[in-house]
Amino acid sequence: MGYVTLRGFGDVPTGSFLKYQGQWQTTQTQSAADIIQAVTSALASDGLPVVNASSDAGAKAMILGAFGVAFNVTLVLQISGPGFAQASDAGSIVNHEVYTFTGLMPLSSSVSVSSTGPGGTGAGAPPPPGSIDLGTWLQDNAFWIGLGVVAAVVLPKIL
Repeated sequence: MGYVTLRGFGDVPTGSFLKYQGQWQTTQTQSAADIIQAVTSALASDGLPVVNASSDAGAKAMILGAFGVAFNVTLVLQISGPGFAQASDAGSIVNHEVYTFTGLMPLSSSVSVSSTGPGGTGAGAPPPPGSIDLGTWLQDNAFWIGLGVVAAVVLPKIL
C-alpha cells in the first residue's frame, strides 16, 4: 500500500528555478563584485547554485571604499538541495549569505518561482501520481467527518 502525499502547501522541489531580486549595498572593504562573488559561492554549498547573476552596479559600487552604495542584483537559482516549502525560504538563505559576508541585511528582496522541478506544484503543473490536495480530500470526505463528529458527541449521551 502506497503513502498518500498531501499537496498544495507551496512546495518548491529539487530542480526548481527561482528568480531572486534584491537591493544590496557595498561596504568600505567590499565592492559589489566582491559581494556577488562571495554570495554566489556560498549559495552553491547551500544547495542553491546560481545559474545566472546580473547587477546594475555602476562604477562607484565597484570601487573599494565606496561605503553604502546601493545596487540591484538578480540571481537565477536552481534548487539542488532538498527543496523548500516556499520560495521565500530560499530568499531568506540568500539574505543570510549577504548578511554573513557584509554584515548588512539587503535593503529589499523578493523571490519568485520561474519553473518547478519534477513533482512541483507550480501553476499548470499536474499533481504527481498518488498525491492529493488537502482541500479536495476534505470535500470528498466531509460526510464521513461529519458523521464521526456526530457519533463522538451523541453516542456518549446515549450509552
